[in-house]
Amino acid sequence: MSFDLRRAEPGRPSVITWLVAVPTVVFAFLAVAVATDTRAVIRLDLDVADRAYDVTAGHPGLVSFLEAVAIIFSNLSAGIVLVLIALYALWQRERAVAVWIVLSGVAGIGGNALLKLAFTRTRPSFDEPLYE
Repeated sequence: MSFDLRRAEPGRPSVITWLVAVPTVVFAFLAVAVATDTRAVIRLDLDVADRAYDVTAGHPGLVSFLEAVAIIFSNLSAGIVLVLIALYALWQRERAVAVWIVLSGVAGIGGNALLKLAFTRTRPSFDEPLYE
């Protein structure tokens, strides 16, 4: 398998614009709402957390499954996969692709950490946590 970026031109650029614009606007709205401690967003966050807790509290198998999903899709796992893909790109002598993978991975994972620092929202807490 090789990387051929010459054929990576979008067939419908307007669709891509919408696919980028809509989540960006939603994210910006939520970021402002969290930064300004908007009660509706905080209430929604707590309601979702309470419902999720209620669904999972009596099902240890579901809790274990969700812990596995969290580990599989964690920043560490994503970083390992991106490093492996970048190494494969280097092995295929695709230096530009490898650099792009590393830079986008660092930006995504680092950006995630910076956003969590910037928006230090209060996390929901429970009397009996599902795990320690």
